[in-house]
Amino acid sequence: MKIKLNPAKVQELPYADLVHHTTKHIFSDLTDDALTDVLRTSKTKEQRCAVIKEVVQRIKHISLFDTQLSTVYSLLNKSIAELPTGEGKT
Repeated sequence: MKIKLNPAKVQELPYADLVHHTTKHIFSDLTDDALTDVLRTSKTKEQRCAVIKEVVQRIKHISLFDTQLSTVYSLLNKSIAELPTGEGKT
């Protein structure tokens, strides 16, 4: 899947399929306790990433960029993650 990260160029986003599958999980209607249960019982990394995305939204009141979700997935796979300048490290 190609995602436009920079208006000047189109780049292949690593883990684009993960981002797609993560965004289809909606947990905004769950209580904190129910969200904790989902995280504990989750069998897929996609679902775990979706829970992390919801937790960040609740605590920090920000939405994660697709590149940040890709980084979460990379770290869950015990890989090194690198984000270019302007991709949401701060």
